[in-house]
Amino acid sequence: PNTSLESGRSLAEKLRERIKTITLEAVPTLTISASFGVATLGYESLEKLIKRVDEALYLAKQNGRDRVEISEG
Repeated sequence: PNTSLESGRSLAEKLRERIKTITLEAVPTLTISASFGVATLGYESLEKLIKRVDEALYLAKQNGRDRVEISEG
């Protein structure tokens, strides 16, 4: 709550980098990555916010995965 778009992007980047350091004992050669979509809630419905975040996440996957995309709406 009460987080700017830039702060949300920064947090998502930190999480993405942290996730890359995870190793699993059962499969030590497995590389784990994550993509994130980030948006802030303005004067829109929750459904529209979720749609924008989903579109940003799809864009992150489309642009090569393991990245953060933002939706300025």
